Amino acid sequence: MRDQEILKIKRKTMRREQWRRVTGSRQIFEHGCLDGMDGEIGLMRIDAVTEPLVVSSLGQRVTLAAPGYCWLQFAPQGRHWWLTTMFDPAGRLFQHYFDVTDANTLRPDGNSSFDDLFLDVVVCPGMPPVLLDQDECDLALAQGTIDAGQYRRAQQTAQALMTALAVGEPALSDWCRAQYRRLLPALDSPQAIRFVR
Repeated sequence: MRDQEILKIKRKTMRREQWRRVTGSRQIFEHGCLDGMDGEIGLMRIDAVTEPLVVSSLGQRVTLAAPGYCWLQFAPQGRHWWLTTMFDPAGRLFQHYFDVTDANTLRPDGNSSFDDLFLDVVVCPGMPPVLLDQDECDLALAQGTIDAGQYRRAQQTAQALMTALAVGEPALSDWCRAQYRRLLPALDSPQAIRFVR
């Protein structure tokens, strides 16, 4: 991260239409509930990309987005995080990614959105959770992009997620796999939203 780069809070949507890399996808959205938390759930299958998204994560090169990959998202009402769980083309769950958010705005049909507070938590099945982008969150505070209250809430949310995931990842993974299996057939139904750029 270059110190001279001025960070801005980004608003992201469940449809991910602002994501230029994905040029084709199928998506389905509905009301969902996780551990008593109401929210919106969505499943997106990536059909076409300008190029695969491959990142260094936890010491390995990991493909996050390419044709056949699926992203299951859950946006909880009244919470300050947003879950994206990633499945490879064989249907294997390989990562949970939590964006720490300033706010989640829930709307039907994949129009839910969040304001990203830079801090993230990632956990892979059977592994301990990892905190990401603390440097970006610190820089955002130093630059005045976020205020002290937002910074404090982001830290508290991330630490609460880390604590919960240290023991709760297996149950979360089971829930996500069940939602993936349930929603996957709907991606080929008339109710699915087809996106082509």
